[in-house]
This record gives sequence, C-alpha cells and structure tokens, in this order.
Amino acid sequence: ADGREFTIVKVFYRPRELHAALLRAGFAEVAVTTTGRFFMLVRAAAVAEPVGPGGQ
Repeated sequence: ADGREFTIVKVFYRPRELHAALLRAGFAEVAVTTTGRFFMLVRAAAVAEPVGPGGQ
C-alpha cells in the first residue's frame, strides 16, 4: 500500500438499462448477460473516432 485513497462509486443497473446506456455512450456490439446472481458480464466495442489530418 502506498497511502493513496480512492473513492469507488457503485452504480446499479438492470441488464437492459446497462445495455441501453452503453449504446447511448457510443459503444457497439454490446452484450450483457448475468451470472444468475450478483454479477453481470458485459462485452462492448469502443467505436473509433475518425482521425483528422495530422493525427488530430
């Protein structure tokens, strides 16, 4: 431990809500499944933004 402190914010979603939120945030190929209890397994692909001239 190096003495740093962090704040963890838990945000609770239902699977359909999380799926929709990820789509709204610009992710593609979103898949949300549950373990049956407590956890969700989520897969999503970030959509690359177009790069302008000079890498900007």
